[in-house]
Amino acid sequence: MTPTGTRRSKIRPPRKSLASSSTVSSSTEAVVDFDKNWEILQNAISQIQNKNVSNLSYEQLYRKAYLLVIRKHGEQLYEKVAETVKEHLLQQRANLLQTSVNAEVFMQALLQEWDEHLQSMKFVGDVLMYLNRVYVKEQKRLLIYDLGIQLFKDNVIMYNNNEVGSKMTEIILDEIRKSRNGEVITSNMYITKLISMMELLIENNYASEIPFGDNYYQTIFEPVFLSSSESYFTDLVREFVSLNLGSKYLHSVTQFIRSEENRIKMYLPLSSHSKLTNLMNNILIKDKIDGIMLASNEGLDYWLKPILHNALQNRGNPELYHFTDLKMLYHLVGRIDDEYQILRLRLKDAITAQGGTLPEWVRNSLDSSSSSSVSSSSSSSSSSSY
Repeated sequence: MTPTGTRRSKIRPPRKSLASSSTVSSSTEAVVDFDKNWEILQNAISQIQNKNVSNLSYEQLYRKAYLLVIRKHGEQLYEKVAETVKEHLLQQRANLLQTSVNAEVFMQALLQEWDEHLQSMKFVGDVLMYLNRVYVKEQKRLLIYDLGIQLFKDNVIMYNNNEVGSKMTEIILDEIRKSRNGEVITSNMYITKLISMMELLIENNYASEIPFGDNYYQTIFEPVFLSSSESYFTDLVREFVSLNLGSKYLHSVTQFIRSEENRIKMYLPLSSHSKLTNLMNNILIKDKIDGIMLASNEGLDYWLKPILHNALQNRGNPELYHFTDLKMLYHLVGRIDDEYQILRLRLKDAITAQGGTLPEWVRNSLDSSSSSSVSSSSSSSSSSSY
């Protein structure tokens, strides 16, 4: 959404007859009653926040704000607007916390409050457009719309030691954990929208019109999410290894990675994709794949033996090969090593070890062939004698 104050509006400033009044005698300035004009503007802001806008005259409200600005009440008006918005948000925050019993209801309520707040700040920004153009620009303050986002962050999400933010993070992490465990969740849309909201909650400087620092997602949510993911991956890989079956490990890891990559694309911004992917690859593959290949129970030697056996005895019978396992092994290793160095090393060792069994296999094969020939000759002689 384009911040108010950066686009054109149909509202026009008063004509010269009104604007020129600022140059009249100083006694005229006393006629401008800030409290009286502010009371009208404050009531209008409250009506906007409560979605009662049908009876408001934006032209008249704009002119009152315009008059206060040209009479040098810009700072007072700006601070009063911030105070009014803050009070409203604190009340909405209290109402929001009452819905925290049900996770999905809480997410829905938080998103609704966020959407309605942005809409109300857009309208407020329209009314205070001249404040944005003059006072905000000259004093390098936040635009009214951006001020509203900052106030939402400070007085809804992070207020009282990040109470709402912590609840939101806890719910999102729990929903993702359920999805990782194979449960079907119905909150995908809410998670995606909440993460998008976090990205808009930028750490702003009230003394500058230029945002600085990272957003709420980067500074608060992402570190917690990555830490939680690390713990989950560690427990998961421990479970896979406990199966003590190399083939089962390959299948389980491959299936999980495929599902996790779908979640990454659905929920996370691009800035997090490589971080979570590297974390997952390191824990599930890099730290364990060599041990899996060396395992005596369904390791690389097990996957390669049918190749040698079939090459010598059962040619043309691909069902006896472990092609699927070897293909998964190749793809998994490729995720952590473009040059496949560890796989090359283990293949060399395994092939060398299996190659050492060829002389014995040849001798056994020749002995078996000789025995068969002798048996065949004896049988032929007996038949001839008969």
